[in-house]
Amino acid sequence: MAVGQAKLSYRRNTLSDFNPNLWKTISIWLKLVADEALDLHKTEFHLISNFEIRTGIVAKLRSADGETALAKVVSEMKLLAKRAPASCQPYAGEVLAADNTILGVLLARMRVQDGIPSDPAEQAPMFAAKLNLPESIAAFVIRGLRGWVQEQAEAKFATKEPAWLEREAFCEELCRLNALHFDRRLI
Repeated sequence: MAVGQAKLSYRRNTLSDFNPNLWKTISIWLKLVADEALDLHKTEFHLISNFEIRTGIVAKLRSADGETALAKVVSEMKLLAKRAPASCQPYAGEVLAADNTILGVLLARMRVQDGIPSDPAEQAPMFAAKLNLPESIAAFVIRGLRGWVQEQAEAKFATKEPAWLEREAFCEELCRLNALHFDRRLI
């Protein structure tokens, strides 16, 4: 299972150490792990930002290699949670209260993608290979996927549900959009 959280911002540092979005995301993921009894060893958590993340705990997390480095990141995250401003509470408090082992495994399963452009035309070369698409249709498919994700999220928000999207549903929509474009080319 893959769980994702995308952060689009027009300010740099969207995932700085004391940005509420970072703390809220991690607390949501910790709650998801507790409530859904996810197998952490079979789940990935994707944190995506349109700006490059060069400093702070997220940058350290990305470069943490091995258990010792990861344990250091967990300790530093707990220290940051103690100093977190009011804008980050209660999320930082939930991270502070989390079991170190569970937090460590969650952070180890976190994948950070940054510097993602917001324009689908700019994203096309980057995602064409990842989505196994020819570059000629990548922008079309990316635009369609973005619209589909927005519709799915809005439908969940309307019923006050968390906007979790299943990987299988995403793959089905990807295949549908891919086939739709190829059908148009054949006509």
